[in-house]
Amino acid sequence: MYKYSIKEPNEDKNLAVILKENVTVEFTLNDMESSRKRAEKVLEEMIALKGLREAEAKNIENNHPTVVEEFEKKDLLFRAQTLALYADKKQNIVELTEKIAEIEKAIEEHDEEVEEIKKQLDV
Repeated sequence: MYKYSIKEPNEDKNLAVILKENVTVEFTLNDMESSRKRAEKVLEEMIALKGLREAEAKNIENNHPTVVEEFEKKDLLFRAQTLALYADKKQNIVELTEKIAEIEKAIEEHDEEVEEIKKQLDV
């Protein structure tokens, strides 16, 4: 676990410069909050994009069942012809699911670090 100390005090505790020992990083709690907000925005966008890709894939499944049937048979010629319709959407959903999990984990770790900073610095 890292040890935190205040390098440059400020009346507004969120603007005090914090020193994270054993590494060379200077930041404020406002910097941390801005970073979290950026991660939340990216997460929100990825969740929305995943929902869109799922809706597109579901549309294909509902309106073009032969595409899905042939795709699942892995007929290479037909699969190549349907990549733009279906395979790209399905792969994108998998990738977005992984990225969403990574960002959610990063946000969780970020929140834990902020809590540890506040605990150690009594802010």
